[in-house]
Amino acid sequence: MTETASRHQRLTIKGGILAIVIMYACQLLAGIAISYGFKFFSPTNKVPLEILGLTSALLSGIMIITFFWWDIRRSGQPFYPEIGLQPSKIKKRKRKKKPKSL
Repeated sequence: MTETASRHQRLTIKGGILAIVIMYACQLLAGIAISYGFKFFSPTNKVPLEILGLTSALLSGIMIITFFWWDIRRSGQPFYPEIGLQPSKIKKRKRKKKPKSL
């Protein structure tokens, strides 16, 4: 057995529930961080609610995508087909080297 075969993980209900919990935790942490951040840096404390919500959603999205990327990289290539990722069918073209000028 190779190392990648022994590390191969399947999608499970436990993993799905953990992902949902992490998603909500990221949203909660982002909301708290943004609201306190605006509270400390805004002298009048009159930041529109829409700005707080939008900034919080953007920060939590970045956190969730970062966690998702980390988890996929950690799981390895045997995990890719299980979640629908596949190699590109577009062939890479080779770049021509530019001649060096004198």
